Amino acid sequence: MFKKVRTYLFILLSLILLFLFFNDVFTNGQQDSTLFTKDSAVVILDSISAPKDSISVPTISGITAEDKYPHACVSCHKNYKEMYFDGRISTILKEWSEKGVDEKLLAKIQAGAPDGVNLKGKHSYKSNDNTSIPEDCNKCHGKSMKTALPLSQLVHIIHLNGGKDNHYITMFRGECTHCHKLDMKTGIWSVPNGKENEEEK
Repeated sequence: MFKKVRTYLFILLSLILLFLFFNDVFTNGQQDSTLFTKDSAVVILDSISAPKDSISVPTISGITAEDKYPHACVSCHKNYKEMYFDGRISTILKEWSEKGVDEKLLAKIQAGAPDGVNLKGKHSYKSNDNTSIPEDCNKCHGKSMKTALPLSQLVHIIHLNGGKDNHYITMFRGECTHCHKLDMKTGIWSVPNGKENEEEK
């Protein structure tokens, strides 16, 4: 008998506490309403009752903010004369053809190479290869290639690896929409082609 009474009291007390808790939340507009215990967690999302004016919209290039890199690859890979840094694809490929790929970068790329493929760290170069980027790159870095990494895999390894030592992360915040463009009407993603130096004319 005593056990039943104790159980009923426990249930009643729990209901009272829950009532007081939720009453306080919904009548007083309490913010940051999260209750955690070792054995359970009750989470109330503030965004459900928060005024729309108080919700901050994140800055996403090309979606909620101006797209400063509308032509993807060639919009970022430019000759930054004021920084004494030539980041053009043609400049990079020429250096890779003459001096080879940086050892640390090569090691990262090798980790994603197809089985049995040992990358030599040299890249072919022709001055007229960069009329349509990244379309021209796909000629050798297509999805079905067996001797080189597919372009999408290669680009992601190069651009999103290395943390603070990667200037795409430090300079461009590693933002996906600098390359991938969303058609807001159709919901389709694409990577636009562009001609090197076109924006500088």
